[in-house]
Amino acid sequence: MIFNNMDKGILDEASAIIGSSKTLFHENTEYFPELVIIRESKEKNCNIIRIEDLVEYATSNGITNGHKAIGAVCEASMINNDSRIGFVVNEASLYEDDELVEITQSIKEAGYKVYITPVSENSIYYQQLMEAFNKDFEAESFKDSYHLQAYCEGTVKENLNTLKYAVTGVGNKAGKNMIRIKNHIQNGADAVKSAATTAGDSVKTLANKYSAAKQAVRNFSDKASKAPESLKQTANNTLQKAKDTATTIKNKLVAAKQGS
Repeated sequence: MIFNNMDKGILDEASAIIGSSKTLFHENTEYFPELVIIRESKEKNCNIIRIEDLVEYATSNGITNGHKAIGAVCEASMINNDSRIGFVVNEASLYEDDELVEITQSIKEAGYKVYITPVSENSIYYQQLMEAFNKDFEAESFKDSYHLQAYCEGTVKENLNTLKYAVTGVGNKAGKNMIRIKNHIQNGADAVKSAATTAGDSVKTLANKYSAAKQAVRNFSDKASKAPESLKQTANNTLQKAKDTATTIKNKLVAAKQGS
């Protein structure tokens, strides 16, 4: 890895902060049940506990009984542990953590309502995905969408911004342009392959990207269903690209989790 002067400056500053600060080990701190925030949802008519917070509290205090952990948190906030207690969990966290899936399922089986929070459309994962869609707007399929492929691969997309767009001139079906079009497509494919990193994205990043892609599928599906007939084909192409993007990221996520 190559560091520039700015990187070295940040590392030096971090080292200075670490060197001048005292150490506090996590096991020497106490996680009180009052620290688990309970939010009231008037829309759902219940008090909401974030499952990730509950798990962190229970783990920090060596609590293995879910009912005991929930009871302690509710008592600390002076909330009755009744049918008005609900739980929320981040969608990406479920894709990332298999143990969290089991815990969430147990909470549901205990009779509590569980709500899922999808990745925010303001998050960097969704924003970068939409940027890739915009740049690949004219591409008819995921196969020709090199910015979407770069998003899935976790490559440095700045290098792709200077590529000559692979599908430029596809609308011109004249025979003399077919070789040029073919060359553009091949050049774009080669650039994606050369830019791909060997390490790839982390499981956490892939989980968030998968959540973002699933959100894109939902949004584009809604748009496709409402599109006028003249725009139906374009909307369906975009929807299919979103589905292919989600499938690609899912496969990478599964592979990354098996390799971790």
